[in-house]
Amino acid sequence: MNEQLSLIDPTIDTVFEHLVGHPERSRLLISLLTCILEPQSPIVAVAKLERVVEMNADCEESVGFWVLVTLQDRSETIVEMRAITTPCSFERLMYFWARAYTEQIHLDSLGFRLRPVSAVVVSSCATTETNVLHASYRAKDKETKTVCLEELDLHEVALPLIADPVALADENLMLQRWARFLGARSDVEREEVAKEDPTIAEALAALRELSENPVMREEAAQRVAAIKQFVEDWQKKYGKHNTGERQQGPISELTEVSAVWRVV
Repeated sequence: MNEQLSLIDPTIDTVFEHLVGHPERSRLLISLLTCILEPQSPIVAVAKLERVVEMNADCEESVGFWVLVTLQDRSETIVEMRAITTPCSFERLMYFWARAYTEQIHLDSLGFRLRPVSAVVVSSCATTETNVLHASYRAKDKETKTVCLEELDLHEVALPLIADPVALADENLMLQRWARFLGARSDVEREEVAKEDPTIAEALAALRELSENPVMREEAAQRVAAIKQFVEDWQKKYGKHNTGERQQGPISELTEVSAVWRVV
């Protein structure tokens, strides 16, 4: 291994997909999904279904993937999962869920049967209104507060809040470790988190392997350049915004998500 090679950023959408979405790294994906979804029955298997590439109104690509999750009680759910480094509004999160829920019937491998869907976004630019590391949204009855729509399940993990003790309060320890690993500002910080847990150490080893791959490094560099260009174009079109901080105001206008998308 070339010790001088720095680790590539695991929050770049394509890097995140290779890190936890590869079949040989299913243990990592099961660990991450377990601490986010907190299912009542343990996750026993995950299978990547599709890679989904989104185009918004400003032609920015966002890469995510759909996963079929099987629980020990034999129930199944589909997870639409992605890492995002540009602002993600609640409306955009809802859009990701709605697309996965409605389009699953077109996947031949699943058969004509609708399953519950969870949308999970790991965000480097948190934009939801809550100030917690993990924001979770479910449809509940107004009077009884009980969940009335099991199929609807939305999650945002806000990496900018990993240094905020208030935001981390009451969050499970494993999710904190994953967030600190993904959102670390240096290789040294990631190495420190890896010392705390063998699964995070496994994730670090996988990230090192990806970082040594010239093709992966070039792909990551191209994504960083594309995201940077998107931000610059956005600022020219709509004025200056600090896209690295939590946004305020009418966020739905900020993302301008269109229905133009493709599955590859």
